[in-house]
Amino acid sequence: MNFLYPVILKISSDKVKFYCPYLKEVEGEYSTIEEAEEKLKIMVKLAVEGRYKYMPETLVFLSQEDISKMKCSNDEKILIITATPKLKFVRKTITIPVELSECIKEKNINLSQFVQKALYKECSKGVATCG
Repeated sequence: MNFLYPVILKISSDKVKFYCPYLKEVEGEYSTIEEAEEKLKIMVKLAVEGRYKYMPETLVFLSQEDISKMKCSNDEKILIITATPKLKFVRKTITIPVELSECIKEKNINLSQFVQKALYKECSKGVATCG
């Protein structure tokens, strides 16, 4: 399961500041975009894995559509970081109508991923904003 997190970058001539509205522990200031992006990927990965293990209810599932609705000031940019925590799974069985089963096969839908995304979205409803 991939989690998308928007990170707000504020770039000036001598530094790059960033923060993540959904992961408050992810913030910093670096001298280059490359350095900031490298640190961001590590920070987001650690934050997501830590939250998943100890506080899964705090994880937010955002879609590209949610992120595209975000509004920021002219001097801010949005960088999207993808995190894939190492998750433990349980097997569940669901019952669906035959018509849906046929549709799933026809459209080549991965039912497990589809249900996971729907459940994450339902369990962590949130509105994307810049702070």
